[in-house]
Amino acid sequence: MNALPVLRVAALPGGAVSYREAGRGSTVLLLHGLNGSSKSWGPQFTLLGRRHRVIAWDAPGYGKSATIDASIDAYADAAAGLMDALAAEPGTVVGHSMGGVVAARLAHRRPDLVRRLVLSCTHWGVAMPADSPLEPRYVRRIEARRSLPAAEYGRTRARNMLAPGAAPEVATAVAAIAEEVTVEGLEGAIRMEHSADNRPMLAALSIPVLLIDADRDPVLPPERADALAAFLPAARRVTLAGSGHAPYLEDVAGFNRAVEEFLEP
Repeated sequence: MNALPVLRVAALPGGAVSYREAGRGSTVLLLHGLNGSSKSWGPQFTLLGRRHRVIAWDAPGYGKSATIDASIDAYADAAAGLMDALAAEPGTVVGHSMGGVVAARLAHRRPDLVRRLVLSCTHWGVAMPADSPLEPRYVRRIEARRSLPAAEYGRTRARNMLAPGAAPEVATAVAAIAEEVTVEGLEGAIRMEHSADNRPMLAALSIPVLLIDADRDPVLPPERADALAAFLPAARRVTLAGSGHAPYLEDVAGFNRAVEEFLEP
């Protein structure tokens, strides 16, 4: 896999946020999913970094980022705080899965920072009361991370995320990233998703939006991808054939091409 930029840490008022950065030009902020990190975006640093300033965070509780309140607004504000701390010019935010939930809320709360929005294999949130029980699939995920050895958890998540027949090196990379996820980071992000409901914010968006989904995604079923597309009828949509829930690694050329074409003026 591609070499990664060095990990840095920004000391923010709400808690530290770790990140990686490469390239110069217009800002592209990358927000990873539940079992990802700033390490997820190696190919994007290399390719998008040729023309853009690419910044990828570690979500609260991931990498060296501090844990924070498990609310969508707190996560969006942390992402905005990172952009502010780095003096990042307004640009494009790319959010994958859990990161897409944060990205949409960031675009609503800080429209001065977000000019374009890419939502990859994502949804508008689970839209449940914060004090209601988590869905069983989420409870199982947290318990698996708590009970399984890290390497076994990583391999399990890779099998459950990727399309059948995914390249062995992709499976290895996804597993290695997932095994570093902490229980605290995972549970905080899950609880944030659980109570998030971005439908009012999405309906009010007036910026260009790109939706990326994958036809072999075992995590985000087609009906959820279709529902988000129906909710954003003006958005451009790209469906990547043969990819699962990590198209940024499973189909690097297709994913980056979709993003780069969207970034063209």
